[in-house]
Amino acid sequence: MARASGASKRQQPRASVEASVQVAAPAPVPGWRAVSELRWRPRTDQHVIFLSDWSKATDQDAHIPEPAEDDGVDEQGAQGERAEGARQEAAESAKDLLPPVEMLRLVAARWTALLEEEEKRSALVSFRASGVLAPAELTRRLPGAAARLYTLGGLVAPLSDAALGRMPLARYSVVRAPNMSFWPHLRALIEEQERTQPGLELWEDLESDLDLLEQELAWWIASPQGLILNLYEGEMLVGHLSLARQYDPTEGCDGWGVIALHIAPQAQGQRLGTILQRVAATLLVTRKATQRIEPAAEPEAADGPSPTMQMTALDTRQWPFLFGFVAAHNIPALRGAYGAGRRIIGTYVDVPLEALWPPGKVDQPAASSEE
Repeated sequence: MARASGASKRQQPRASVEASVQVAAPAPVPGWRAVSELRWRPRTDQHVIFLSDWSKATDQDAHIPEPAEDDGVDEQGAQGERAEGARQEAAESAKDLLPPVEMLRLVAARWTALLEEEEKRSALVSFRASGVLAPAELTRRLPGAAARLYTLGGLVAPLSDAALGRMPLARYSVVRAPNMSFWPHLRALIEEQERTQPGLELWEDLESDLDLLEQELAWWIASPQGLILNLYEGEMLVGHLSLARQYDPTEGCDGWGVIALHIAPQAQGQRLGTILQRVAATLLVTRKATQRIEPAAEPEAADGPSPTMQMTALDTRQWPFLFGFVAAHNIPALRGAYGAGRRIIGTYVDVPLEALWPPGKVDQPAASSEE
């Protein structure tokens, strides 16, 4: 499931603080300004110091790229230059996207002063980078850091009219939900997946998050700015996609946010998540969101290309922009999002506190909190 308003964005911060540094501090980064929040993750039972905003560092020496190594092999020179160019590009991208380590240390020190010793040991620092971070470069610059959540967005191409009558859609019917009668079945599917594949989704607290999801769907199902599609095999619900027209300034997204995307285990492996997104794009492009779509036994003959096919081939400006959030370890959901035309446009990163200080300096947060 990829959610536009996922659990990580629903939870309320316990507190917030705005920090400005204009004087010397331990390992300072001059001229930066940061806003941070103290959050709580019920699933992992830990505090999270979330850096919600920061200015760009002015210290050019905050991160110095490592010099390239010359292997002295002439015949591999061109290949080595290309690899080095890609590495330097990734390094520069990471340098621009990552907050300075010194900033993370100081923010962490101020918040950990409010925590008990037991709470400090499990606490994390977290932030959002406004782009894609290569895992190798992220690990190199912040050893111990890991991507937790990706924001994916992009234009999604509609399906041609004939595609609705071909496999695998020929086995299913896609229906725009007229009311919330489908909810007990969808909830049962989500709970089943959580039992069989626990932790695949980033539910903070399954019961409360499902209650919030039900409220969201009930709100958007009555709104012309919402689109809720269900996928049926006979009378059995095997898929769900819900979208809402949203503007998210934090993510820089203006389009249709994915509230929920779910495929039943027995229907997985057929790219149905990708197909559902493209069906939604078709409805949004052709403005047929109130019409029930059912696959025909045989495609009807036509004198020329259908309007949908013409728009698919020629007018990409009409394609809707879809965005949502996917757990970094949910590889099937990431593949499905890429298959539908979306790309990573944001990365949420978790950094353990011990990764911010070298070994032997574990007491650094307590000492720095006095600054």
